[in-house]
Amino acid sequence: MSRHPSADDHLTAAARSANRYANFIAQQATPKAFKLEDVATATTEDPVLTAVIKATKTGDWSKLRSTQPKYYKVRNDLTTACNDSIVMRGRQLCLPQKLQDRALLLAHETHMGMTKTKKMMREKVYFPGITKRIEDMIRGCTACQLCTDDSVRAPISSF
Repeated sequence: MSRHPSADDHLTAAARSANRYANFIAQQATPKAFKLEDVATATTEDPVLTAVIKATKTGDWSKLRSTQPKYYKVRNDLTTACNDSIVMRGRQLCLPQKLQDRALLLAHETHMGMTKTKKMMREKVYFPGITKRIEDMIRGCTACQLCTDDSVRAPISSF
């Protein structure tokens, strides 16, 4: 054990515990096909999430209010983890732009359908427009359209 002060020495016990918990949640939220380090690297390279990290740390959301309204709306749910290299929305990992398409393709790989794909993605990750991106991807998938029975309609009820 070194006698040099660590980065956590200035934090209270509660703050250290909160940091450990946030890091644990970040690890659990990371999809199995991703490494946490890759997500952290992509996050630090993403200008939007870098601005979100800065706003989260400083509390100054004035710039993001107009440029990133989707993140601004959920600002009270956002926190950082893993030495401020990852953004979390509650228990969801905020995916950087670079990893969003890959996550969508991996989630859709088994062609589970709209509802199950949305549920699976929402359990782990968040990014603005996730619902529309999932819907567009599944509606554009030939295999999914062939398996979907559009002829079944809800019966019309009479009053």
